[in-house]
Amino acid sequence: MVAFQPSEAPAQRRDHITSLEVARMPSYCVNKNAQPESGDHEVHDLASTQNCLPAVENQLGLGYHPDCDSAVEEAKKHYDDVNGCFRCANPCHTT
Repeated sequence: MVAFQPSEAPAQRRDHITSLEVARMPSYCVNKNAQPESGDHEVHDLASTQNCLPAVENQLGLGYHPDCDSAVEEAKKHYDDVNGCFRCANPCHTT
């Protein structure tokens, strides 16, 4: 999925993403275990150095996304209650 700015003219839109663009995108996962307090499954940036990633066996890969919003939408295909991690996906952290 490629996000476009509303101001882009149709001629500027692209229907594909180059391998270089994918390489620059962060890869995300969602925790298979819900948070005890909120019941949310948290989305994490796999490149995080914040010591917040779930154990590998508890990670459900979401693939490459241009931002955490897109990764959260992908995670919602698997879980109803999804939230961004406070530490590594803070723009998507809501509770």
